[in-house]
Amino acid sequence: MLDLEKLQKRPPVRQLRVAELIKEVVAQAISQKQFDDKLLVDNFISISKVKVSPDLQNATILVTIFQDKNAVEVVKKLNQLAHRFRVIINQNIKLKFSPKVVFRYDDTLEEVSRINKLINSLNDADK
Repeated sequence: MLDLEKLQKRPPVRQLRVAELIKEVVAQAISQKQFDDKLLVDNFISISKVKVSPDLQNATILVTIFQDKNAVEVVKKLNQLAHRFRVIINQNIKLKFSPKVVFRYDDTLEEVSRINKLINSLNDADK
């Protein structure tokens, strides 16, 4: 039996497909070093997730930077280049509207690490 609540919370297939396409295009643009910026070239940037609004006009791109000391500067630089990313997306994905792009730092790995440390400390305290 289908759970109606779960179906209503899940994004539509088109929204998921567009998010995946944006992820591929942006990751390719970064990996091919299409931007002549030392900060972007010198850091390993990974696109962890793309969230697209239901109307497909806004995209939030979650990035992980593996040199955390530069994370704030890298995200700031990516947001300064957001218009250029929007142009690249428009050139590669045929949509009625090119989505407005916003970059955010994805702190999921840090949260997982913090939770693991808490669990380990609780386990050590039990011994």
